[in-house]
Amino acid sequence: MIESKKRDAGLGILGGMATGLLSTAFHLQGGARMPAIMLGAGLYAWGAMSLAEAKGYSQWWGLLALITVVGMLVLVCLPDRRRGALVDL
Repeated sequence: MIESKKRDAGLGILGGMATGLLSTAFHLQGGARMPAIMLGAGLYAWGAMSLAEAKGYSQWWGLLALITVVGMLVLVCLPDRRRGALVDL
C-alpha cells in the first residue's frame, strides 16, 4: 500500500466523519450546516478515493463508499494489489 495515500485516506475518512458529527452535535443552523455537511462529504470522498488508490485500484472505486456503509466495507475488504510489490511509488 502506498504510505502517502494510506495517510491521506485516514485523514480524509476520519476528517469527513468528524466534520459530519460535529455539524450535527453543535446543531448548526441555517446557512452554516450545509457547507459543513458538504465539506465532510468531500473529505470522506477524498479519503475513500485515496484508500482505493493506495490498494492499487482506480480512485473511482472510492466513490463506492459514498453509496452506503456497505460500500465502505467492500472497499476496506478489497485485497491490496500492491502487497507483493517491491517498491511503493
